[in-house]
Amino acid sequence: MRLVTEGNVFWPVFSRGQRYNALFPPLSPVPVTSDVRSLSDHGIPDAILTAWPDDLVLNQLQQDAPFTRHEISRYERGLRIPTAPLLTAMADSLDLPMAVLRRTAAADRKRRHAGSRR
Repeated sequence: MRLVTEGNVFWPVFSRGQRYNALFPPLSPVPVTSDVRSLSDHGIPDAILTAWPDDLVLNQLQQDAPFTRHEISRYERGLRIPTAPLLTAMADSLDLPMAVLRRTAAADRKRRHAGSRR
């Protein structure tokens, strides 16, 4: 079977509509702003947000970070251990000495490594 056309072929212009949006909702419908309270729309509990200082401001890098509530949960449950860049950010935002966080991460890595040997 062969298709023969006469003249020009015009493709319809596709645009996102209600059906598309229902099937493929945006990953992050509410943007993160410089206000740390904007993280509440992304699953960060209010108890954590209220513990942070009122004048805490998120920079553009933090606003664009790909962390989701699910990703953060992995750290909370010990499934992931922060690496140096994240430890640096945590030390800065929590006003903790970097050495404390490094020791904690190292101890967790050692504990995880010891548990994997059988």
